[in-house]
Amino acid sequence: MLRIAPTVVPVAIASVAGVLAWDLMRLLGEGPTLWASWTYWWIGLPIMLFAAFTLGLGFPRNAWRWGLIVIGAQLAWSVGLAFINEQPLIVPDHLAVFAIVGLACVVAALAGGWLHRRLDRQG
Repeated sequence: MLRIAPTVVPVAIASVAGVLAWDLMRLLGEGPTLWASWTYWWIGLPIMLFAAFTLGLGFPRNAWRWGLIVIGAQLAWSVGLAFINEQPLIVPDHLAVFAIVGLACVVAALAGGWLHRRLDRQG
């Protein structure tokens, strides 16, 4: 029987959340960059924050990694698409936005981990 490491599923979920948010915003968004569109902030960011928080809640050990995986997958996906579509690569202001969104995802994952531990103590 095939055994899957316990972190494979949450890593896959975090990666899919980052890629899904990017591609969904790419399809719905308008403007020169995805984060210039309201859809990134009102749809894409909540998807990523929800995924990071939920993974932190379910897998609280080193919860910060879920936020990094969400934004890391999104960054890798955007760079891959830039190569495929022969578009310019990420510039410093793009990296700054990824860093800010990544920090928000890490905080959401840590909040989920904190809530898990708090509920464990009460239960």
